[in-house]
Amino acid sequence: MTQLPPHTLHAHDGRNAADALEEPMTELTPRPHAGLYRVVWRWHFYAGLLVAPVLFVVAVTGAIYVFKDELERVIYPDTMFVAPQTETVSLDHQVSAVEVAYPGSVADTVEVEDDPTRATSVRVRSGSVGGQRVYVNQYTGEVQGALGEDSVFRVVLDIHRRLLIGTTGRVVVEVVTCWAIVLLVTGLYLWFPRRVTLWGVLVPRLRAHPYTVLRDCHAITGAFLMPVGITIALTGLVYSLVWGSGYTYASATGGTSPTAAFKSVSQPDAPPLSLDRAVAITRAHYPEASFIDVRLPTNPDYAIVARAKLSESTAPRSQIVLALDRSTGEVLNVQSSGQYPALRWWRTTWNYPLHVGSVLGTPTKVIWLVACLVLAALPATGLWMWWKRRPDGRTGLPRRPERRVPWWLLGVIGLLGVFLPAVGASVVLIMGGEWVANRVRRRPVTLTVSM
Repeated sequence: MTQLPPHTLHAHDGRNAADALEEPMTELTPRPHAGLYRVVWRWHFYAGLLVAPVLFVVAVTGAIYVFKDELERVIYPDTMFVAPQTETVSLDHQVSAVEVAYPGSVADTVEVEDDPTRATSVRVRSGSVGGQRVYVNQYTGEVQGALGEDSVFRVVLDIHRRLLIGTTGRVVVEVVTCWAIVLLVTGLYLWFPRRVTLWGVLVPRLRAHPYTVLRDCHAITGAFLMPVGITIALTGLVYSLVWGSGYTYASATGGTSPTAAFKSVSQPDAPPLSLDRAVAITRAHYPEASFIDVRLPTNPDYAIVARAKLSESTAPRSQIVLALDRSTGEVLNVQSSGQYPALRWWRTTWNYPLHVGSVLGTPTKVIWLVACLVLAALPATGLWMWWKRRPDGRTGLPRRPERRVPWWLLGVIGLLGVFLPAVGASVVLIMGGEWVANRVRRRPVTLTVSM
């Protein structure tokens, strides 16, 4: 009897495609969509091969970042947190304490949270701790320390976004994220049964052969968690280099930026507005806000920009931004997230909570954590399955299908390449590489013998 190679089989008779891998066939019977299945399986395999190492790193660091707020309480209790008391020190005094503790530093933004156990955060833009956040006990005025580029979650985020190699890493992560979307979509097609059955399709057969258990877990977990995985990938692209820059450009069209340099009405030599007053004015406009930051003007003519928003555990992350006169506190401009153009509204409200899974608090964070771990494991288990099933002495790599790819599928690939430019560029490179390889393979070899 003849055993069909894995890439020639497809789902049929109510079973998923994996079931057919175990079945010896006495004849090759043409089945509908067999060629399409082979095409999809081929791209699914190579997508997994392409993304496996980087996707593992990005998914694991993403899983860690999901519980950033909870882990910070454990890692930095003496820096970021305080014991609540009845009286607080003025924010201006706290900023002065930072500038004394770190000579040459200039405060850029002061952040105040509604949580009485969170220390005041002062971001500085120059000096010995430039670009870092300095934490001050708001009850005593004591500077508790600074967190910068070497802090745990700054490193985790740098690995997650840039692989610690800067712009090159951002490009690599974007390419892998785009191909992860392709991997999930093609995987769903390969899993989808012709008829819904329970075992092997909806529930893994845990008492079967170890390979079968691995295969079922690979297919079922990937299919069930695909919506979360797609959500994580798409929302992550908003922060990427190419796709994210395009999104930012599109979202900036229309509307007025609330952080624009509004001019103050008061004269430059007028007494400055206290930070506590700026926070009070902002809170009066948004009393339910759990987080307020005040950006200090870099020019004596500019206004103070204050922002109030709900915590990241509540979706959407609605916010209001005010431009305040630097001396009188007069509100020169008010803009809420509900006034933003659609793309900008999405980025400032729903995108981040959906990316990190904080939309409903701990329950969704747990789901997102599991999804990240599954995303890390899927390419590894897929490659393991290929290695176990490959014929002896052969690679078992999927060959190009003999039948031509349907025109509509070429259209889908083209649209996908437009929507995800990293995928489009990768497909062009892959097809160019295949063309060169085929030309080299077909070139006749001439042997010259010297006498």
